[in-house]
Amino acid sequence: MASTFNSRGWSMMRHVMKTLSLVSMAVLAACGGGVETSHEETAAQVGQGLVELSESSITSALQSTLNTGNAKYRWTEGYLRRFDFSGSATIAQADAAVLALQEYEAYGYFGSTQAISYADWKNTLYSEFQPLHSQILSTYSNGTETVQVVTHYYEQLVAAGSTGWFRLTVILFPQSRKVIVFEQTGYEV
Repeated sequence: MASTFNSRGWSMMRHVMKTLSLVSMAVLAACGGGVETSHEETAAQVGQGLVELSESSITSALQSTLNTGNAKYRWTEGYLRRFDFSGSATIAQADAAVLALQEYEAYGYFGSTQAISYADWKNTLYSEFQPLHSQILSTYSNGTETVQVVTHYYEQLVAAGSTGWFRLTVILFPQSRKVIVFEQTGYEV
């Protein structure tokens, strides 16, 4: 059956697995489980409100690279989005604005958050998505700005004997006024 899944089927399966993961974490938290939340801390750090993000499409070259990575294995998947903003923003503000989007809110409540350098971000990418690293930088950076990165990561049992790994990366190009969001997921098969 897995061989007949198309990309829409895998995307739907990913959504179901992520939803089940959120539900099980919510139940664990409601029952007094040891789930740490960092959402309140992030909101307190921002203090100046959310940056208003406006979504724009990624380039066809980036989409092609992403499609190639997504086609390599059936148990990993990557999603890439580009947002523009006006004015100025800190990485904390950009991150809070991304976590405020419904599809990413789980990352604000569960797992770990880490600020890393853009160079170190490459080490968090699955091999099939590593070509995106240099391509994103050359596409969106003005060449002189200090690119800032925050990653969020959690893993969750998604089925009996099967773990799901979820990583969200928020990349801020402060002078180019771009926020790039890359989510990669992997599932034990």
